Amino acid sequence: FDVYNYQPAWKSSMPSRPTRQSKLPVYPKDEISHGVKNEATTQCKEGNSDVCITPGCLKAAVTFLDNMDKNIYPCEDFYQFACGGFIKNKMIEEDSQKYSTFNAMNDKLNNHIRTILVKDGKGGETLTTKLVQNLYKSCMNTEFIERRGLFPLKKILTKMGGWPVVEGDVWDESMFTWYKTIYISIELGMPTGYLIAPHIQTDFKDNTRRRLY
Repeated sequence: FDVYNYQPAWKSSMPSRPTRQSKLPVYPKDEISHGVKNEATTQCKEGNSDVCITPGCLKAAVTFLDNMDKNIYPCEDFYQFACGGFIKNKMIEEDSQKYSTFNAMNDKLNNHIRTILVKDGKGGETLTTKLVQNLYKSCMNTEFIERRGLFPLKKILTKMGGWPVVEGDVWDESMFTWYKTIYISIELGMPTGYLIAPHIQTDFKDNTRRRLY
């Protein structure tokens, strides 16, 4: 693909449009010296040096061209001209409400992270990476999870003082205290904002002060 001599498809199908002709000065042939020609040629070559031809720039250029609809005249429908190719080539998944370049980047990132998580852990990974890999593998072991059932959840609820929704009349109210439940939640690494969520923010009545809510 010749990036420099690119000719949009719409241009060949569009009727000729009137163009404004500018009057250029005419010089006698003897005034166009060989030095002037060389200078013009040099300036042209130097101007081409501003064009980025690195692999990253070429890849970006191809992406732009793929996302464009080159059959559309940009002055009539610029959005379709710039994004028509993307709309035509991409499909919204059944479990998604929208799809954009950000979704594509996010999918690529998730696939890269998954590749790291499914490794066997023998590649000299850091301790943090190994811990995350172990957590991922434990979450993906659905057979073991199904075999244990609700036992782990019931064990945690009992330790936190029980849950009357599950235990019904058997639940002992005297075994439950909110501060003990929050303390145990912190020990277990669980969120604590489901009972009390104190935070500091600007006073509703005086924006020069901050209060604990």
